[in-house]
Amino acid sequence: MPSEIFTDTRSGGHVAAWTRDALAQATGGTWLIAPAENWRASGLCAYQEGFRPGHVLLSRGNGNVKGLAPKWVRAFAPRASAIICVDPAPWQELGLPLLQVPDSFEALLAVAGAMRRLFAGKVLAVTGSSGKTTTTHLAAHVLRAFGPLSHSLGSANMLFGVAWNAASMSLDDAYWILELSLAKMQRTSRLVAPDAAIVLNVSEAHLIYWNTVENIARQKSAVFLGMQPGSVAVVNHDMDMFPIFEEAARKRELRLLTFGKARDADLRLLEYNAGGMRFAYRDAVFSAALPLPGEHIAMDCLAVLGAAAAFGLSLEKALMRLPAFTPVEGRGARREVLWEGKRLKIIDESYNANPASMRAALAAFSEESCPDTSRVLMLGDMLELGEDAPRYHYELEQVVRLARPDRILLVGPEMRHLWEKLENAFSGGAWYPDVNALLQDCPRWLKDQDTVLIKSSNGTGLTKLVALLCGMIA
Repeated sequence: MPSEIFTDTRSGGHVAAWTRDALAQATGGTWLIAPAENWRASGLCAYQEGFRPGHVLLSRGNGNVKGLAPKWVRAFAPRASAIICVDPAPWQELGLPLLQVPDSFEALLAVAGAMRRLFAGKVLAVTGSSGKTTTTHLAAHVLRAFGPLSHSLGSANMLFGVAWNAASMSLDDAYWILELSLAKMQRTSRLVAPDAAIVLNVSEAHLIYWNTVENIARQKSAVFLGMQPGSVAVVNHDMDMFPIFEEAARKRELRLLTFGKARDADLRLLEYNAGGMRFAYRDAVFSAALPLPGEHIAMDCLAVLGAAAAFGLSLEKALMRLPAFTPVEGRGARREVLWEGKRLKIIDESYNANPASMRAALAAFSEESCPDTSRVLMLGDMLELGEDAPRYHYELEQVVRLARPDRILLVGPEMRHLWEKLENAFSGGAWYPDVNALLQDCPRWLKDQDTVLIKSSNGTGLTKLVALLCGMIA
């Protein structure tokens, strides 16, 4: 780490302060327009959601789409401290210092790595086939009771997104909470060096790339490779692939803290109902109110409580935070809306779907308290499931029936397979080839006081349906 990076406490904070020479040394760059000798920068912005005044802007370069688009560089320039770029030509008239680098992505990784080495707090990584974003936000909600923190913005869980999040976080934090995908997991884990890592589950997601669930499990277990001996692996004991994670944790000499319904789970779920759960930990039994229905939510809560225990925090204090958690847009967010004179409750699960998360959402929906004849399912294709995609869709038949829908509306070519199983049983329903076809037909299907679950992979486009019903589009 360049010695010129230091901690600046003059403002009463505890932020990374990059000097002119340190930033050039870390990134391998050359100042084409050099800042003043006493110049300082508080961090780096590679994505618009992470910008704060005083940041250095990372522009896209050398054919790489990673980094800020030109419109954002120009928008933030008046409040930024410098620009990192491969091609300086578009930015010379902005009047900011310009640092030219050979590769913008590698420059970002260098800055993120230096920030991580400077960070004295605890880093929590969250991974799994489903529930990562919800659990990341839930962990942030709970751990905020114990100190300031930063967490992943959006769904930036691949290497680039994890790096720009880490590069933009504050050294004043007690905790960083980072969502990690399985792509390039080994490199991502080594970059952020988690002190604790949550593994929620492994299921049939992205099979088009990884072929088998076992391959997915082995790839996800690489989350442990950046962890030091004695760090904590918080792992779902109920997974079929649990032994893979158990062995990976043992090889890294990690402490293993498990959760689930298994008899020997450290945090053992004893009882679940729509309003709460009972669980055992260290010979004590705890009761907890839950923020949402669904046994998968109970498991997410146990995972977060496991992370709190891993950091030596009070479970009693953590439990008090759970009921007030608000779900994330597209991942269980709830809205009561008035649409065309009809009062609707929308459960928005439109951002992502795989067979496991679809089953969990449908099981939770079966627990919803709804007026008579008012349960509506709007389900779209689950993507990236490979050649077995038709089977994964029609195998949802039983869990759909258990959800007791009054009307069921399916969208996308893969959902046609499920509709062929259901159409004789549901007169109140239809299949649509794409979301635009359903948008035109919504007035026909929706009634006053309906409760509507909308779930699909993001690429299926049911976010348009949410936007229509919630008045975001006409």
